[in-house]
Amino acid sequence: MVKKPCVLEAGPGSGEMCCELLLSLEQINCLPDNYLLLEVSADLRERQKILIETRIPRLAKLVTWLDTLPDKKFDGIILANEVLDAMPVHRFTMRGGELFSLGVGIGGGKFEWRTAEPEDSLKR
Repeated sequence: MVKKPCVLEAGPGSGEMCCELLLSLEQINCLPDNYLLLEVSADLRERQKILIETRIPRLAKLVTWLDTLPDKKFDGIILANEVLDAMPVHRFTMRGGELFSLGVGIGGGKFEWRTAEPEDSLKR
């Protein structure tokens, strides 16, 4: 039997996306073996469990909660809705072979991309 890829959802919030995705995958006969929810909040985890067990009880057995990313080989897809955009990150761009820090500023009353010199530790 071939093992199906699993789904890992980071920061599942209410659990609504998990329910919707599992229902959609069920309709096309393409359910994963596991649907992993990476949730560090005990309160949100409890709310997710209640929603999933109430809304899709027949599929709840596919769902497993994680405290951290899997430490072994992962075969599947990682989803995150409104999580990655809330994480503090640094963006960079290369122009003419040089590295620049990329940020957002306001120009002419609109948002625009702006470049700046990167931190000294990142310069070649």
